[in-house]
Amino acid sequence: MGFLAELFGAFRRDRPGTRLRFSEASTPDLIAAVRRGQLDIGVVAEGSPGQGNAITHLWEEPIYLAMPEDDPLADQKAIRWCDLRDRHFVVTDLVTGDFAKAYLERQLKAPRSALRVEQLSVTRESLMQIVAHGGGVTIAGSAHVRVGLSGVTFRPIENAMLRYGAVHSRGTLHRDLEHLLTLSKSFSENDQARFVRQRLIRPALRREVRADRYRGARGRTPDRLQ
Repeated sequence: MGFLAELFGAFRRDRPGTRLRFSEASTPDLIAAVRRGQLDIGVVAEGSPGQGNAITHLWEEPIYLAMPEDDPLADQKAIRWCDLRDRHFVVTDLVTGDFAKAYLERQLKAPRSALRVEQLSVTRESLMQIVAHGGGVTIAGSAHVRVGLSGVTFRPIENAMLRYGAVHSRGTLHRDLEHLLTLSKSFSENDQARFVRQRLIRPALRREVRADRYRGARGRTPDRLQ
């Protein structure tokens, strides 16, 4: 069960009869919706709350390189961004693909004309099949790493972490929203502690994550990378 499913299941048990409505969108669109009063809370990645809003930190998630099993980088325990500047990346043309492309542009620090990032009209599952068959490499969050995918090897990218937070209006929140944020932080802290116990995140240096084809950090993001 994913992070949000667990979170909202607990919220409904604590607040029976309270209605929740969900909307999936890009980080900028969610922040704009909160600012306009169309949403009470937006769970976003790498978001800046903007004027009049606040952000409550929820969790951090490592980013992995997804590549074919026979890729030369598969022999490395961890990948550096400088190893990837000449690689052909594939991402989807969905909202998550837009986010991944922009993230790669920032991290690779190369002129846009020099980047090799191709957006494809495929689902995230099909994208991983393309990677498995040598059609390029991509970046992925913990969900794919946890379950493992045939033909695909995952390695953590050094110092690559996504920060997730809940954007909401400043000031006093309705007690139901306060309770939702409290539950969110509690679930995130429990997950983080579980990662350390499973040696998926070292307690002294959480950016160093062990991963192989079959194990990785537990997937719990509402807006998964790829």
